[in-house]
Amino acid sequence: MMKPVCVIIPCYNSMDTIIRLLRSLQIQTSKCFDTYLAIDGDSHLEDYNGLKDHFDIHVMYFKENMGAGMTRQRCLDKIKSKYQYVMFADSDDMLNPRALEILYKAIITTRSDIAYSSIIRQLEDNSSYMIDVNNKEHKAISWCVGKLYNIDFLKKKRIRFRKELRLNEDIYFNYMCFNLTDKVVRVSEVTYLWLYNKNSTTTKDKSLDYIIYNIEQSLLSSTYSILDLAKKNKNRLDEKILATKLINIYSISQEALHYNINMNQFKYIYDMLSNEVDVYEFVKNNVEFYVDRLQQISISNNFKYYYFKQSFIEFIKEAYNNKKGGN
Repeated sequence: MMKPVCVIIPCYNSMDTIIRLLRSLQIQTSKCFDTYLAIDGDSHLEDYNGLKDHFDIHVMYFKENMGAGMTRQRCLDKIKSKYQYVMFADSDDMLNPRALEILYKAIITTRSDIAYSSIIRQLEDNSSYMIDVNNKEHKAISWCVGKLYNIDFLKKKRIRFRKELRLNEDIYFNYMCFNLTDKVVRVSEVTYLWLYNKNSTTTKDKSLDYIIYNIEQSLLSSTYSILDLAKKNKNRLDEKILATKLINIYSISQEALHYNINMNQFKYIYDMLSNEVDVYEFVKNNVEFYVDRLQQISISNNFKYYYFKQSFIEFIKEAYNNKKGGN
């Protein structure tokens, strides 16, 4: 009998943590799913295949390392015709034993495109807290985990991970998802455990090169979100969406200034947007909105908080040279 759900787990150097996740899948109260390990150019293919002796899994190998987003996408492209729904999980996390049962029941009974829940996050000192997702604006909405997606919805709206994004790829993906449907359902029970991993790149790498790369990927993710959503809406830029994302881009850019990073290296990203919209004119016409929103946000990185080094209007003038050539 064909199962309606596929669970896709991108894997790269994941042998130290994957068994914990697979055990949490093994004890799921619902057996409505198949599990796929999507191997992202990892050289330990034999070890992953060996897991088939202990777990009911499929192993799909991709020779070229392309990052988690495109590994999810490549796997989904190959199997999507077999399933109705897809869940993504990270190889160093765990699921609530009722996760698939809860999310699947919610998505089919409400005929939704996305079912999602709050998440438990574990910290370095082994303490944990619940990330409560109460509305579509919460940052946890941007993560791929703790969610079940209707595959037909993804196909109809042509929502895909972008190959240009190896970090923050889920921010782009979910921004598209949650802005292209109102058919979403939130379940009250936590389904996903985001575990601390001391060996993950985001935990270990504190170099300036990594910070610059992370900032660049964040800016690209926000910019692609605006441009691609506009295209799907027949090249119309929603003012609220544009304003919200501009503030997001501003916050990321101001973080770069705190590290004394030369902003010129991100100019090509700003140009991508300014070629489509006169950003400065748009901001001038919506000043009150920005003043209100900027009072509610701050720059944060690894729980450290900073003051903005540049006013929003100054940033817009400097970053976005509009089509008329103004500064």
